[in-house]
Amino acid sequence: MTVFPPMNEPDKADVLISAHLQKKLDTQRGRAGAAFREKMRREGEGEAGTHSLERARRQSVRMLRVWAGTASALAACLAMVVTIQFLRQQSAGGVTAPARSIPVQQASVGVMDQVELSREVDGGTRILEDQTPVRVVREEQLRQTQWFDPSEKATYQMTEPIEKVGYVRIQPY
Repeated sequence: MTVFPPMNEPDKADVLISAHLQKKLDTQRGRAGAAFREKMRREGEGEAGTHSLERARRQSVRMLRVWAGTASALAACLAMVVTIQFLRQQSAGGVTAPARSIPVQQASVGVMDQVELSREVDGGTRILEDQTPVRVVREEQLRQTQWFDPSEKATYQMTEPIEKVGYVRIQPY
């Protein structure tokens, strides 16, 4: 134990304490990793229930691979389910959005079915040339027509995308 002489300056005490601790702790610098490895090696040799450092590292890497593989497998299964549902809806003629189905009969064509899908998409805010602020609204439509030709015994399908852009005036504050 070091006995400090009486001092009036606290800075001098800090300097003495720092010097003492630095002298005692500098001898320990860099020895913690080696001591840990040595302890793990001794425990691995002595007791059957403990693991060496290398064995523990391999086991943690193995568990990481298992959990990462599980997450990847779940994501792949989800992607397959969504894809299969999408393909089933397309082959059955179903739609995913509210739609109106319009059966149409024409003289030269057998049976005709027409489906129209539409949605409005916000296109953001713009300012026109006359400095009028407007909101851009895009109406996206998808018209799908399917018909059966009895003379050729074939079903035909045509998909037609339509986009309309509209502007809604915004009242500035």
